[in-house]
Amino acid sequence: MKLTAVSLAAALLGGLCSCTVPAPVGPGITKVKTYRLNPSKAPDTAEQAIVFEQKYYLHGAVSDADRDARRGTCYTFFFTPADNRMPVTARFEYRQQTTGFKVHAKEQTVRPDAKLLRFNVSGTDFLERGQLLSWRVTLSQGGRSFGQRQSFLWN
Repeated sequence: MKLTAVSLAAALLGGLCSCTVPAPVGPGITKVKTYRLNPSKAPDTAEQAIVFEQKYYLHGAVSDADRDARRGTCYTFFFTPADNRMPVTARFEYRQQTTGFKVHAKEQTVRPDAKLLRFNVSGTDFLERGQLLSWRVTLSQGGRSFGQRQSFLWN
């Protein structure tokens, strides 16, 4: 079997194209974004995206008390739902500095087309109990779990 230059080029081009096709993503959490908001400290960077992010989280906070009430940690979870017709329920469990092994929890329900949800541990939760030590989030639809992520220190 003799390969010509055209057939060789077509084979190489076909091989390159097949490498760029992304693998299908199943249901679950695709990305976790953490942002620690300290309104009293401006970001020391020339990167405008980082400066904008702090302004985004502080939008609408007029007084120093408003800004201090937003101090804390913000978690954004991006997900792909198992079923596009049913709402997604997320349970966010976390431990904080002053409460040790006590597990605190927050729940939130969003539409499946939202594709993301946010949990903020801020205000009195953050000021009285301190930094988050570990966390876990579980996504479910119709009572069935379809995604879970946790921090390294969660046990």
